[in-house]
Amino acid sequence: MGQIKRAGSHVTKVLAIGLDSAEWRVMEPLVDAGLLPNIAALRDRSAFVRLDNSRELRTEFLWTELATGRPAEESGFWGVASFEPGEYDGRFKVDPNLRPWWAFGPSFSSVTLDIPDRGVITDDGVFGSQVVGWGAHSPTFDRTSLPEGLLSKVDARFGPHPAFKRECDPLWYSPAYLRNVTDALVEGAALRSEVFEYLLEQTPEWDFALSVWSEAHSGGHIMWHGADPSHPAFATPTAELAGEQMLRIHVALDQAIGRAIANAGECDVCVFSLHGMKPNSSDIQTSVLLPELLHRLHFKKAALRMPGGEEWRAMGMPVVVPDENMQWIDFVARHFADTDSRRAMNFVKRALPRMLLEAARSATGRSNHKPGELVGDIPSERPFSSVKGGVAKSSPTYMPLWWYRHRWPSMRYFAIPSFTEGLVRINLRGRERDGIVDIEDYQRTCEEVIAEVSSATSPLTGKSIVADCFMMRAEDPFDPAGPPADISFHWSDTTQALDHPTAGLIGPVPYNRAGEHDGTGFALFNGAGITPGDLGTRPGLDLVATLQAMLGRDAVNPSAGVSILDMQ
Repeated sequence: MGQIKRAGSHVTKVLAIGLDSAEWRVMEPLVDAGLLPNIAALRDRSAFVRLDNSRELRTEFLWTELATGRPAEESGFWGVASFEPGEYDGRFKVDPNLRPWWAFGPSFSSVTLDIPDRGVITDDGVFGSQVVGWGAHSPTFDRTSLPEGLLSKVDARFGPHPAFKRECDPLWYSPAYLRNVTDALVEGAALRSEVFEYLLEQTPEWDFALSVWSEAHSGGHIMWHGADPSHPAFATPTAELAGEQMLRIHVALDQAIGRAIANAGECDVCVFSLHGMKPNSSDIQTSVLLPELLHRLHFKKAALRMPGGEEWRAMGMPVVVPDENMQWIDFVARHFADTDSRRAMNFVKRALPRMLLEAARSATGRSNHKPGELVGDIPSERPFSSVKGGVAKSSPTYMPLWWYRHRWPSMRYFAIPSFTEGLVRINLRGRERDGIVDIEDYQRTCEEVIAEVSSATSPLTGKSIVADCFMMRAEDPFDPAGPPADISFHWSDTTQALDHPTAGLIGPVPYNRAGEHDGTGFALFNGAGITPGDLGTRPGLDLVATLQAMLGRDAVNPSAGVSILDMQ
């Protein structure tokens, strides 16, 4: 078993490398085959642990837990999903201001690059180079840095990450996009090593350095059908290409890690992934099937009418693959209509030739890029002083769920935006502006929602689409600091449709992203006094406790976890 230097016994430098969403089940065979030599060499001289980050609401807040060392119940950050009952505002919201555990004051220098989700950056007790938004996956925060102007210098010297804001299109079915985005991710992984070296040079006496490589995250979402033979789309036309591109990304990450470790000098090293990937069983269920089901239950009519449902069932329910020249959101939008005007507009869209539609888009100033192209504006750095204390909000217009929002005030319960879990909000009187459900009926209404959604089944298996569900606000539905949803659903399989006893067949809908996150990660620890070996599985918060112990300092904000390597 590994052993770790106890806090206060020895002070050392620690280099932490985050491989965002890297899946060990995919990496380990590549390591064993000699395709990832740098990770293989690190594994052989390191203590290895699997991280369990399963939660009732498990996405988005993992990096906040890493930064604070505290669970969501204590930090109050439940993820970027939010809901403001006075306005029925379900936009994603990020408050980037938090005090990380490495805020030791001026006697401790740190370097951080692209911590995801919250864009962790602060002038409260943290000293050293901090950059957020240079090349993070799907950032919901401003591009900024400390000292102010540092990110602008990075952009001028290295350029922005070539895939920044261009790697989020759910185009797993487009060969051109898979090739183009992989080229950008491979280039970006190497470029990130250079940027990280530059930041270390700006803080030469650093004590703790953390850089996150997001390329496995981006690639996994759109190419997981080529990396995992269990994926239903593994036999679709782009799967073989996706597998080849995922290998390219992992090889690039291996090279980047080798370079980062070699150039960091003498220090202890931790390479980790907080969570991994699996076949996507959430995007369609959360963003399309759930809101449409709740709409049909309330209004007794359909808003989404996907064609050919029964024919699809008779054909054996094959994976639905859109035309590679069509954006996923356009494919779904053509079949969504909850008003007569929307139905008329969709009829015109389906009837007009593609060239005329593209001309109409251009004439109205809307984006008209082809699915294979990488497009997206990269904003300049915003001074930290101008964004400090602010809250960034973004409307998830790319989610069909968002199309139902004008109906929320008149519904007893409705789905709110989320990336993974299905989140349902009760329209509670006294909490929501136009609340309908009395508090005396809250428990019964929650149970009704759970029963209705759980009665929906997968046409493929005949089993419930719900794997598990949780009442998130059972103790106090009115708590203003509680999670945004009243109920959280975890989904059971990768179905593209659902059957419901009264709402009927909904779908089939093509997969949005090929991969989604699971709750398992890993960590490798290497340094003086650390014995190589497999330490089994530990809670994710133990990673923070271990990093704190490796530094040999008494933490100002001690982790809620336990040092992983302090085991005999």
